[in-house]
Amino acid sequence: MTIDKHLDSYFGKPVEQYEGGTKFDVRAKCPRISLDWDQYQKGVKWGGLLRDFLSHDHNGETTHLVAGAGG
Repeated sequence: MTIDKHLDSYFGKPVEQYEGGTKFDVRAKCPRISLDWDQYQKGVKWGGLLRDFLSHDHNGETTHLVAGAGG
């Protein structure tokens, strides 16, 4: 896999980009928490996205997670 490609699935779950401030169905999908250059330029921090993801009620049900710096 090259740097410009993303996983389509991870251990049987489809991978979908997590967008901050939104609910995410962790039972059906695997969240990808990553930060692209445009977000970085706007001051978005990767740790902030992770903190936001973990603040939702579903965090205890998370079984899969894809994390990275590049989006």
